[in-house]
Amino acid sequence: MIREQLPLVQQAILDLHQTACQQQTMAQAKKIVAPSQVHWCAHSWGGVLMASSLARYPTLQQSVRSLLTFGSKRTIRVKSFKKWLMVDVFGTA
Repeated sequence: MIREQLPLVQQAILDLHQTACQQQTMAQAKKIVAPSQVHWCAHSWGGVLMASSLARYPTLQQSVRSLLTFGSKRTIRVKSFKKWLMVDVFGTA
């Protein structure tokens, strides 16, 4: 479920970002084009989920300017039921 939700969350944030830029533009009476990309900052498991979503959904990559992760694992070497369930089962497409 998480892997299906992250692209939806990304799109909602991008839409909010563009709306805010357009409102700011109207308030300043200038023509500024809203950015089509956003910056992501993720901690721990959120960084793992976001990185895996970016790897799985090429269209999502196009709307992300950068991804900053901290406290996120790049590899998981533990062999346990919890790792199998959370990474191998729910973390795969």
